[in-house]
Amino acid sequence: MQRVGRFLKRAVPAALAIFAVVFPFLPLPSFWTLPANLTLIYLLVLLSFVVLIGWLGQISVAQGAFVAVGGGGVALCVNWLHLPFPLPLVGGVLLSIPVSILVGLPALRLRGLHLVVVTLGLGLAAERAILPRFTGAVAVRPPAYLRSDARLYYLFLGLTVVAFVLAYRMSKTRVGRSFIAIRDSETVATAYGIRPVRTKLTGFVVSGAIAALAGTMLTYQLSLVNSAYGSVTFSINWLANAVVAGITSVFGPIIGALFFGLYPELTKSAVAASNISHLPEIISSVLLIVIMAINPEGLASMGRFVRARATAHAVEEDDAADLEAIEAAAVAEQHVEDLVGAAR
Repeated sequence: MQRVGRFLKRAVPAALAIFAVVFPFLPLPSFWTLPANLTLIYLLVLLSFVVLIGWLGQISVAQGAFVAVGGGGVALCVNWLHLPFPLPLVGGVLLSIPVSILVGLPALRLRGLHLVVVTLGLGLAAERAILPRFTGAVAVRPPAYLRSDARLYYLFLGLTVVAFVLAYRMSKTRVGRSFIAIRDSETVATAYGIRPVRTKLTGFVVSGAIAALAGTMLTYQLSLVNSAYGSVTFSINWLANAVVAGITSVFGPIIGALFFGLYPELTKSAVAASNISHLPEIISSVLLIVIMAINPEGLASMGRFVRARATAHAVEEDDAADLEAIEAAAVAEQHVEDLVGAAR
């Protein structure tokens, strides 16, 4: 079992990497490139939730605002500052830093539901007062050499891989371990010399930068800044998706992005046949309930969950066999005693 597990840990990432590289060359309809691009964008959105909530333990429903900030930064750099590509990508990410610090300041004193309420208020303020100034009518044209979904796909793939690898490497460093320590116990972490203020603000900045990068990519994909992706509803929906995928695992975003990014396209024919316009949402809601009921840690830990259940079942079988052997020995001993007593 352990040998199979080690093989899968190496084979599955390698297979996914090969598939991602050759995807545009597969004999698929051309419209599949758009869902693939959105899948890469959604992966970064989910990764931002993993960093902030799964590792740092700070619950926020304002991640959509960072997606919109990244898009607004691109619009600002392209249409007002007239910066050449790729500077708008960098500008969108840099613009998220002061916003991340602003959102992270309440986390220095609040936690749990109180922090959720504060981030909800900040998200609503951004959605109602700020985002409309940068969305809708603001068009953002990508460079001429990127005006095809296939070329954007490789750009997005490269950016996503870089962000994912950096986040994974960070989780293995002192910074990542500090995040986990703050999540588990802020008091104990402080006793070990970890500074909660700096650690929390760092987590918000890293998470916000990842979400803003997703926003810059989304803006180039849609050629405009879409306020729907900066709404609180978007944040809550993708928070739920992150929990289902596995919010504590760096591999959860990969599973969640593949499922929630490609799933709507795969169910189009079923929706057309059933005449139920919200069929994908209904099915995904049912799956959410079922997955959380079976394994609350999400899809990313499903393999570990299955192995644990199999091990527990094997132990139960061994215990049952031992109990049967003990009972059989007791019966045999009693039978021998009865025979000896009868002989006397």
